[in-house]
Amino acid sequence: MNPESPRLLVLGAGSAGRRHGRNLRQLGAKVSAFDPRADRGAQFRDEGATGAVFADLAEAVHAQPWDGCVIASPPCFHVDQILRFAAAHPGKKIYSEKPLGIDAPSCSPL
Repeated sequence: MNPESPRLLVLGAGSAGRRHGRNLRQLGAKVSAFDPRADRGAQFRDEGATGAVFADLAEAVHAQPWDGCVIASPPCFHVDQILRFAAAHPGKKIYSEKPLGIDAPSCSPL
């Protein structure tokens, strides 16, 4: 892996998060993940994670100066995770799965 490879954090290591992780690794990124479920974190690791796997969101977001983030968690967490990552890493890229929230009011902070 190239030392210049982007360091990306995938929030949510379910099937969508693992798919994003595989695709990003194939493109040469160093990919880490967060998921509170140990079984999903283990699956992400078993599929060839090139970075750490975290069970704590705050630890994951603040672990290093990430180059970007993929939000692949359940929709009810998207807005909070976007705001947390953006606050910790201003100006960095964030890709979020849709829908952004479970209803219009839950998206209002954005």
